[in-house]
Amino acid sequence: MGEKNNGAAINQEIETVSEEATTIDKTMFALIKVAQQYKRNIAECLDEARTACCLNEEIASSCGYAVPRAGGFIKGPSIRQAEIMASAWGRMMLSGQPIREDSDFVYAEGMCIDLQKMTGIKIIKKKSIRKRNGQRYDNDGIANAANGCVSIAMRDSVFRVIGKAYVDDVYRSAMVVSTGGQLPIEERRANAITWFTKLGVAQDRILLTLKHDNIMEITIEDLETLSGIRTAIKEGETTIEEVFPPVPVAQTDGEKHKMHLKPKAWEQPIASELLAEKLGKIQACRTTDELNDLTESEHFRDGLTDLEIFQVNSASASRRGSLESSFMPSGTPLSMTMD
Repeated sequence: MGEKNNGAAINQEIETVSEEATTIDKTMFALIKVAQQYKRNIAECLDEARTACCLNEEIASSCGYAVPRAGGFIKGPSIRQAEIMASAWGRMMLSGQPIREDSDFVYAEGMCIDLQKMTGIKIIKKKSIRKRNGQRYDNDGIANAANGCVSIAMRDSVFRVIGKAYVDDVYRSAMVVSTGGQLPIEERRANAITWFTKLGVAQDRILLTLKHDNIMEITIEDLETLSGIRTAIKEGETTIEEVFPPVPVAQTDGEKHKMHLKPKAWEQPIASELLAEKLGKIQACRTTDELNDLTESEHFRDGLTDLEIFQVNSASASRRGSLESSFMPSGTPLSMTMD
């Protein structure tokens, strides 16, 4: 009697599983049928993705990342661009999940299926769960690493299905907007430096990372790198300490001397008394409100040359960073200052 009951229960389970599988099959068939009936227009999809990625500087900046590797940077389109392009592309199924963990890495898979073209890919990625000193992350750190690994796997699977040529086209447009678009290069440089000085990053550390001696050497490519670093820090893919190491200190005749740097932009020879007056007023500001009132006044830059305006903008950005960092409590976690 018991065997009959067990057999009946097993048969019921099999029937239930079979019904669920049939439901899934029917759902998939319906999705595929709709996707193939209403085919995408690639030009329209690209326009939609490009418009969304370039909506403003903040969104455009989130579409790229840059992380330090082997003395340089790995740069490219980010998970945020993948999300935008998948939405614009449509007719796709995405999934991602962590799959395992060992003593050194977490592993995750990402899958993307194009229901219209009936093509897809599953990608497995790994991410280190050890700090630079070899110490293993705590549980929260491992969970964050796993989530990041899932995002990377999903990003790569989406880009592989959509196609690198289309992805790069949208990425290039986003990077133009992320670095200031049509603004003068001097203002774009100053804005990029200001964002990091607000986090307490000294300008010398930024220049050291970019391998430059002076702000005026910063190129458009450098601005794209800074934009990517900004996103990578926000997403937890890297840290300020990893990207911007302290400026080296050399030992000479028993005395310590900081690494020689060319004069900073606002330390260039002052060509006019007017410029000297402006720079003096900037350095005399004791609060950010006072500095904003001064530098944002309508005629503050009247009578200055383009180079002098750049020097004023650079001095203002540096002074703002100094004022804001001076009010940051020591030991404040960086994650609290980046929101």
